[in-house]
Order: sequence, then structure tokens, then C-alpha cells
Amino acid sequence: MIYNNDFIKCFTEIKDFGKVFKDFLATKRLFLVGLVSLLFHTQSLAGDSIVVQGHFVGNTKYAKVLMKKFEVGSFPVGVAIIDNENFSIALPATISPGVYRFQYTITDDEKYVDVIINGKEKRISFSKKVNDDSAMPVFTASEENKKWYAYLKENGQQLIRIQWLNQFINAYPLENSNVVRAAEKEWDMEKALYEQQFQKFKTEMKGTWAYDMV
Repeated sequence: MIYNNDFIKCFTEIKDFGKVFKDFLATKRLFLVGLVSLLFHTQSLAGDSIVVQGHFVGNTKYAKVLMKKFEVGSFPVGVAIIDNENFSIALPATISPGVYRFQYTITDDEKYVDVIINGKEKRISFSKKVNDDSAMPVFTASEENKKWYAYLKENGQQLIRIQWLNQFINAYPLENSNVVRAAEKEWDMEKALYEQQFQKFKTEMKGTWAYDMV
């Protein structure tokens, strides 16, 4: 049988295409297998990891969060992008328990949230008003962080009252007046309440990182 050159050329191209297509299917199959394996690995990692999520309310200028570990000093251990006021970072379950600083500015006026990661709580979530320097983070997940920041808030308010009374007592011109004596009495009561709250918190949180922090 005699074939012309065009027929032979066409037959060769079809044969070559078949080989290329076969190789493509094999490559695609390997890609799909690899993708499935990666998804399973990611799901497994996510299931074992500790997830920290933050919501920076009113954020318009901060782009990322730098995560630092406190030990002898502090050093970066991770970074997360802030997307639409939110960030999320998955940490290995073997991460060293302790206090970690999530810093969202690196200027002289540092802005950050200190977070206790105890290794037991797998989900830690908080929100913070970034345009209010006096605003504390509000934790919606993580009992230890909830208790720690609730204590800090109450403790801070107590210290402000003690400071105001102290300033009033020292500034009032008649130091033996009834007003000063009443202020001194209230000052003693506030100090006693402060010490009572401090001891109560230490007793309740013994064996935790919050206990170590006080």
C-alpha cells in the first residue's frame, strides 16, 4: 500500500498527540493524587493545631501581625496577614506554652495584644478596638485569657481609684480635716479590696500562666 507524504505526516502527528495526551492524563492523575494527599494533610494539621484568631475593629492601616515569644527576651515566631480586620494563624500543637505578643505596629508606639497559649485550648479568639488605646481585648474563646483580662480590668480600675484618693489626700490643704480622714478611710478600704482580689485570683489560677504573670 502506498501513502502520500501528507497522510504520513498527519498519521505521525496523531500518534505524537496520543502520546502527549497519555502523558498529560498521567500527570493530571498524579497531580490529583497529590492534591488529595495535601488536603488530607492540611485537614489533619488543622485538627491538631492551635488556632488564634483576632478581629481588629475599625482597622484601616495595619496590614499584618507579628507574633513574638516572651522568654529571656522576645523574638518573632510567626506572622499573619490582616484581611478585612481579621487574622488567623494555625500553630502546631507542640508549640511551647507561654505568653505570646501579637504586635500589629513596629513603631516606637507599639500596639499589641498579649495572649496566653497554654497548649490545652485549641481555639483562641479575641476582638480589639484598634483606634482606642485604652480598650482591652475581649476574648470570646479561651477561658484562661478571659479570666486574665477580666482580672486586669478590675485590677486597673481599683488602682485608678487608689491613685485618685492618694492624690486628693496629698493635695488637700487641711490634712486633719474630716474630708481627708474620710478619704484616708476609703483609701484603706480600696487597698484591702485590691489585696483581696489579688489573693483570690492567685488561688483560683494557681498552676496556670495567668498565675505566673501576676
